[in-house]
Amino acid sequence: GKGKKERRLKVLAQQLGIQNKVTFMGQQTHEKIKEVLQEADIYLQPSVTSATQNQEGIPNALKEAMAMKRPVIGTYHAGIPELVEHGVTGLLVPEKNPEAIRDAVIQLINNKQLCDTLGKAARKKVVECFDIEVLGDQLHELLISLCA
Repeated sequence: GKGKKERRLKVLAQQLGIQNKVTFMGQQTHEKIKEVLQEADIYLQPSVTSATQNQEGIPNALKEAMAMKRPVIGTYHAGIPELVEHGVTGLLVPEKNPEAIRDAVIQLINNKQLCDTLGKAARKKVVECFDIEVLGDQLHELLISLCA
């Protein structure tokens, strides 16, 4: 999407000489996001706590990638570890640790079986915990129990 750091990130990509390898897509439709995720081999969510200690909870984009059976790498940040269990539904790395991100990416690149296993477990987790029907049933049961 768009954000306060877009211009700074574009300048950084130029300074690093990677502007031809990085795509800033801007805001996209749900269908376009789905297309991009289908083409992805790995999904990376390197969330960090801001200088003002703001955190983002559980990112929907991470859930979407997991629902599409993509192996994911996230950071130990806010609600991400509630969704991603390290070595089971994805890989977790410390915030602001590019070396750990690099190592996790290399681990996945070099292990197709791990990618498949993590991707399948990731989808199962999202379906079991975040599917709208499942959440609706859970809410219904909660309301019934509160009324009893």
